[in-house]
Amino acid sequence: DTIERALNALRRDSPQKAWYLLEGPTRPDAYIVTDDTVIVVEGKRTEAGPTVKTTWMPGRHQMLRHIDCAWESRGHRTVYGFFIVEGASDHDPSALDVPPHWIQAAKTTISGDALASSLPHRGPDEQAEIARCFLGVTTWQTLCATFDIPWSALPSTVS
Repeated sequence: DTIERALNALRRDSPQKAWYLLEGPTRPDAYIVTDDTVIVVEGKRTEAGPTVKTTWMPGRHQMLRHIDCAWESRGHRTVYGFFIVEGASDHDPSALDVPPHWIQAAKTTISGDALASSLPHRGPDEQAEIARCFLGVTTWQTLCATFDIPWSALPSTVS
């Protein structure tokens, strides 16, 4: 009964604080919604890796938290999530390669341990479906090259 009340309250309202909220709202750097897709993007410029904990839950991966929240409100839409990071040679507009530590971070994000620690409220099937929503990681340099955005147009840090 308590779980059902909490789930109904979450689906009906989105207050900042309430008895059934265990952590604050998630804030991806980009949240794009179309008729058939929800995309969550976490941009990193200076961080060495993704955030993998919250105050409430050590081991709660930031990207999985973003996807989990989008998953809950997706309706009929397909959910995707990915990181955008600084290329292998920092601040070099031609450095399109994803740094090895970010490739490893992407693999870790959808590991069994990360899924279990980030999504304990989801069963194995839902955890696997959410893992499939994660596309991985690309670079700011690739983004600029793909969309013909001048490298100089990017700020030195993204907040």
